Amino acid sequence: MSAWEFWGSVQSAASSEAIESSLPGYLEGPADAYRHIVGAAELRRRFGWAIAYAIVTGNEARGTHARGHTPELRRMDDHNNAIGLSIGADATSYEEVVRRARAANDAGIENTGSGRGQTPLWLSQEQWKEVSGRQPAERALPVEWSDAIPSAADYRFGDERFGADRSFRSGTPRERQAALFERLDATPTAEWSEADVRGVIASPAYRNSAAADHALWRERVRQYFEERASGRDEAASAPDDADDDGIAHVRAYTRMGPNGPIRVSAHDRATPGP
Repeated sequence: MSAWEFWGSVQSAASSEAIESSLPGYLEGPADAYRHIVGAAELRRRFGWAIAYAIVTGNEARGTHARGHTPELRRMDDHNNAIGLSIGADATSYEEVVRRARAANDAGIENTGSGRGQTPLWLSQEQWKEVSGRQPAERALPVEWSDAIPSAADYRFGDERFGADRSFRSGTPRERQAALFERLDATPTAEWSEADVRGVIASPAYRNSAAADHALWRERVRQYFEERASGRDEAASAPDDADDDGIAHVRAYTRMGPNGPIRVSAHDRATPGP
């Protein structure tokens, strides 16, 4: 199942949640904001920041260029998507997503939909619209939420097995890299996995000589390969380009993406003497 197919099921659940709510303004109003918050939050919770951000931003770009959304409406949708993405960062279930989205909308009602203090944003009341089956007279602010979550039954891919691995979901790419470095900083290189060393090699800290910790992480990678080479290279002679002190210059890198082989060239690694 692709993320786009999954997003369709999230859209359906978020739409159902908004339609069944007592919030007025399914389009351009509080229910619209609620729908975007639930959808963006659930997508990030299930697939992580990068995929969630790409899909919701792409969806809004399509609205601007293909459906004629105004800059005012685009600003509203982007604002509410950002709130949802924040909720989805640490929500642990769809129920939690919905209940936190409801609390966010309540805060937005208190701020009259102005968006102040990172609360939901919606357009002026005269711009609110409803879809077929929703009567404006039956909906008013503030609302009283029921304990039920009506959209849960309609959530086609709501089963957790359809989401991404939790370690992949958490945080932005930068946050995940920071967490990786924090863990590896306290982990001996002898205990690093191949995925660990790949993550370091792919990082700006390893590749950019101007990075503050460049020398540190180059040295840690050198240790990683040195430890794994010991015992295997004892019978090998030093290469022709080795220095007099028995150091060959090799560097670890990958050229075939995260699943390709790790190759070594041009990094300092001790070699056995003659």
